[in-house]
Amino acid sequence: MFHTKNYRELNRLFFMFVIPAVSSQLLSGIYTIVDGYFVGWGIGQGGLAAIGLSFPFSVIVSASAAAPSSPSAWGAAGRRSRSVSSARWCF
Repeated sequence: MFHTKNYRELNRLFFMFVIPAVSSQLLSGIYTIVDGYFVGWGIGQGGLAAIGLSFPFSVIVSASAAAPSSPSAWGAAGRRSRSVSSARWCF
């Protein structure tokens, strides 16, 4: 965890984490648009229907892969604080 009171450093850290996340989402969106264009052009309505049906599954898989990297997604922050307080009580 980064602890700082220097706002310039805080802004630098913020953008250090935000820029890769935003750029990956933009690239994913562009990929989906371009893929839909070429599939619609090459295969037609059946291909676009297949993309429409499979896209939610790919989003679920991506979210399932990203969820363990976020401690707050599973409530780990709350469990950690309770375990630390109970550990202090034991000692």
